[in-house]
Amino acid sequence: MKWNNHNGRTTIAGDAAHPISPFRGQGLNNALQDAALYVEAIGAVVSGAKSLEEAVLEYDAEILERGRKEIGVSNV
Repeated sequence: MKWNNHNGRTTIAGDAAHPISPFRGQGLNNALQDAALYVEAIGAVVSGAKSLEEAVLEYDAEILERGRKEIGVSNV
């Protein structure tokens, strides 16, 4: 489910973004990938390549889609 990021002013990561069962070790892997992507997104804002809203919207879309896929895999 898509969350309200208040025009790029807030976002979520890790377990908050990926409610995955703990049995496959996916939680930590997703949290680390979230952190790396977030740093990349903020780097794009700092460099002027993207606005904060654009960077966070793209970040949110990526982690939402990845979370959907991982939840599907964990239910197999």
